[in-house]
Amino acid sequence: MTFLDKESIDRSKYLKAYFVYGDINGYDKAKRQQELEKIGAELNLKKIALTFVPSMTDTESEVYLNKINPDVENTIILFKHTSIIDKFIDLKPTPDNFSLISTILDKTKGDYFQLDPPKHE
Repeated sequence: MTFLDKESIDRSKYLKAYFVYGDINGYDKAKRQQELEKIGAELNLKKIALTFVPSMTDTESEVYLNKINPDVENTIILFKHTSIIDKFIDLKPTPDNFSLISTILDKTKGDYFQLDPPKHE
């Protein structure tokens, strides 16, 4: 999470990072929120959004549409304009894997990446 938080800070408005916690075991909404608040404070997270769903098969939040296997340790999905550009399952937090994610994010830059969006009047 700290890597994704740093990437989100470095890439500013060009990257929105979300951590979605979806474990049905012992699920209690208030406790889950407290857990995430504690994690965010302990890791000093600034830009990554910490959120949760009752399970990865939850239909109300539509998280089930991402087809995330709840039996794996983690799933990282990279989107660009609502389309999945890459997906990693059980990716370990190693320098090589962090570099891989950064490289993929770099490749998503378009010709007009640094320009501000048009103003609607």
